[in-house]
Amino acid sequence: MTGFSRIVAALLVAVLVGCDRGAAPEASTPDAGSSPSTSAPSAVPDSLQIDVAQLTLIGFHPFATDSMLERDEALATILDDFGYHLSGAMTALRDSGWVVDTRIADTLHFRSSGRTWTWIRPADSVNVGYILTDSTGRIRTLFGVRTNIDLVIVADSFARGSRR
Repeated sequence: MTGFSRIVAALLVAVLVGCDRGAAPEASTPDAGSSPSTSAPSAVPDSLQIDVAQLTLIGFHPFATDSMLERDEALATILDDFGYHLSGAMTALRDSGWVVDTRIADTLHFRSSGRTWTWIRPADSVNVGYILTDSTGRIRTLFGVRTNIDLVIVADSFARGSRR
C-alpha cells in the first residue's frame, strides 16, 4: 500500500468511524445563501447530519478508489496533498476549539439547537475544499487544497469573526 493509499484509507476510516466529533480570497466565499432555517424537521437521515455545537471545519472531497487514483495522477496528487495538509492542521485547530472532520460529499447538512442549514457544492467549482461553520449557521467555503498554515490562519480569522 503506497503512502497515498494509507492517507486515503485513514481519511475514509475517520469518516466512517465519525472522527473526533467533540487562503486566497478569490477561492473562498461567505456563502450568504447557506443560512440556518428553523423549518420542520429535516428529511435528511441523522447519520448525514453534522451537529455543530462549536467552531467546525469540514474537509470535503470526492470518492476515489485505488484504481481511479492509479488512472488519474492529478486526482491522486490533489487528494494526497489534501490529506497531508488537513492532518497537519488538525492538532492546532483542535487545540483552538475546532471540531475537524472530513466528508466524501457534494452536499453537507448541518444542525444546531433546532436549526438546520445545507451547503451544496456549486457544479462549476473544485470538488475538494473546506467548510468552516459555527453554531449560528455562519459559513465560509474554501475551494481547493490549502496548506496546513493557511487552514489555521483562515480558521483563526473565522473564529475571531464569530466572537464579535
